[in-house]
Amino acid sequence: MSPQFLRIALVLGLLTAIGPFAIDMYLPALPSIGADLQASTAAVQMSLLIFFLSMG
Repeated sequence: MSPQFLRIALVLGLLTAIGPFAIDMYLPALPSIGADLQASTAAVQMSLLIFFLSMG
């Protein structure tokens, strides 16, 4: 395997791992996000929907 192939595989692997790490940080923070922004539960849940849509 060439070094370029390994580099591309590493970058793609890291990009794939961003979604699970981000959601693991985002979900426990939902109550704090709502409290800090004085947002309703529906608004905070809408931000979660937008997050899911943006992550594909």
